[in-house]
Amino acid sequence: MSLGAKKHNISQTAEAKKGRANFAAAVRFAITVNSIPKLKEAWSSAKIEGTNSYHRIIKYNSKLVNSGRLTAANKITPGGLPLTLSSLLINEENELELNISYPQDKINSPALLCLVFFFGNDIIIKQSVTIERGMPEIPLKVSLNDEILKGLKKFPNPIVYTAVLGKKMNTEEIFWTSTAAGVI
Repeated sequence: MSLGAKKHNISQTAEAKKGRANFAAAVRFAITVNSIPKLKEAWSSAKIEGTNSYHRIIKYNSKLVNSGRLTAANKITPGGLPLTLSSLLINEENELELNISYPQDKINSPALLCLVFFFGNDIIIKQSVTIERGMPEIPLKVSLNDEILKGLKKFPNPIVYTAVLGKKMNTEEIFWTSTAAGVI
């Protein structure tokens, strides 16, 4: 004889609904961030609470979600080397132009620039770009993938999260920058 699942009363208060929406947004974000191997490695290597990279991303970001939506405060990397994002725009050639700076003497080339786009309808799209030598030319111009270009046509003004990852100079240890975010 088997027993069926017990019925659970799920709270329908505004606060409970908001909490579930915030958690759901953090989970979707964590799935995307964790799918980028270098970002997953950074979260796994970070000295922060959590059983694995996925849980750490959720724990770190769920408190930064507002009304079920990601904000520019959300992070694709745990705290790291300083990253400054001074401008972010789409040019006439549909390239992303960004001005970034980070301590290039700490991260060996090639480095990886990770971009995560959040469109206001909960679509999260990622793209990574290799930075071959030292500081990139400023502004750095990134040809966007088709998925992001389609998203921009439907939903302008996404939040763009950026971070740079690579190996620490003269070692195999991974280094990463903090997350810098902006709205196009």
